[in-house]
Amino acid sequence: MLAAALAWGQQEWAAVRGLPPDAKVEVHAKGFSQARGRVVSVTADRLTIRTGKGEQAYDRIAVKRVKVPSIGKRAVWGAIGVAGGLAAGGFVCASCANEGHSGKRTQYMALGAAVRALAFLIPGYTTIYEAPK
Repeated sequence: MLAAALAWGQQEWAAVRGLPPDAKVEVHAKGFSQARGRVVSVTADRLTIRTGKGEQAYDRIAVKRVKVPSIGKRAVWGAIGVAGGLAAGGFVCASCANEGHSGKRTQYMALGAAVRALAFLIPGYTTIYEAPK
């Protein structure tokens, strides 16, 4: 069982080793430390990234998780935001159409969707490496 866990860890580390230089990453190290930066180099035993504080090297054994940006997750957050904004805009002026102000309801819905579409700016990350437990 230990051999299987080690083999799985090596398989996942291969995804980290496949990252090109200058790729954006988020590294979670054991001991609650976390850093975002760009890949400088990756070896079989170490990941080095460049952050605002300079280069930081992480031994593989100390890395708990490695994440990369995911455009798919950002799109999902944006779509949820637009749907929520449309619904909220419709609820704000639910009786506008009955009062002869159907244009206002459309304006509120458009405004709500536009504002909530900013949820696209929430960074979405995908985990490419998780240390074996």
